[in-house]
Amino acid sequence: MARVRVWRLPEQGIEHFADPPARDQVARTWAGTTLCGQQGELRWVHWEIVDEAKTCTACAAVEGSYKPTLEGDYPGPP
Repeated sequence: MARVRVWRLPEQGIEHFADPPARDQVARTWAGTTLCGQQGELRWVHWEIVDEAKTCTACAAVEGSYKPTLEGDYPGPP
């Protein structure tokens, strides 16, 4: 399974990348380590509220990221 986007609790202002819990595909909170090395309680960031602008810069440097397309940025068909 691919890495997932998480918050390291109790802070929910920065989104990190982490490996999902190994044996429990339905756990929403678990003890783990983010891709940038922070340990603690992790919680899934639901796909509907993912905010690329809040991605941890250290995690993005390892995992990679892209600049989100904002309304009005799309230049139209080539």
